[in-house]
Amino acid sequence: SFTRAGFGITGSRMVYPGIFLRLGYNLGSVRGDDFTAADKTGDESTRGRYARNLHFKNTIHELSLGFEADLLPNNGGARGRFPINPYMFVGVAVFAHSPKAIAPATDQAGTPLDQAGQWVDLRDLGTEGQNIDTLGLKPYGKFGLAIPVGVGLKFRLPGNFDLNFEVGLRKLFTDYLDDVSGNYVDLALFEDPLARAM
Repeated sequence: SFTRAGFGITGSRMVYPGIFLRLGYNLGSVRGDDFTAADKTGDESTRGRYARNLHFKNTIHELSLGFEADLLPNNGGARGRFPINPYMFVGVAVFAHSPKAIAPATDQAGTPLDQAGQWVDLRDLGTEGQNIDTLGLKPYGKFGLAIPVGVGLKFRLPGNFDLNFEVGLRKLFTDYLDDVSGNYVDLALFEDPLARAM
């Protein structure tokens, strides 16, 4: 239920029959919610996630450069291409992201939070102690690198345009799309009540 469709636009130029250099922009989002996805009456792992009760959303902007290979190559150029053609792609990408979550009404001590009910930026809060000097943890970046790979199906449109539907995977070099990667930090170390609550 958390899966969302993405949108992208890609420009490509043939460098060899059936092989294209491609530059693309993609916009998508990822989200998750322990309360909805986990079962409090299930096995130990789902009960634990239900009790943890974390949630997030993250809108991701990606700019990629790579190669695309038609699986039905042709030598006729753009005008002689097939009406429907499957393809594969691989490349490199840089993406911008910022995980967010809704602030609860109160912190753990029951003190009301000014941001209650609002989506707040988790990276800036340093929820794993990244903003606590004594821990020496560095904040994760707003930008990341990825290696996109996938397959697609292109439908020829008039002129030099195609309508593409593709499914891709990304090899990421960060574990912070959901703001969670390392260990929990002693709540007493947080000075910011919102960071402590989140």
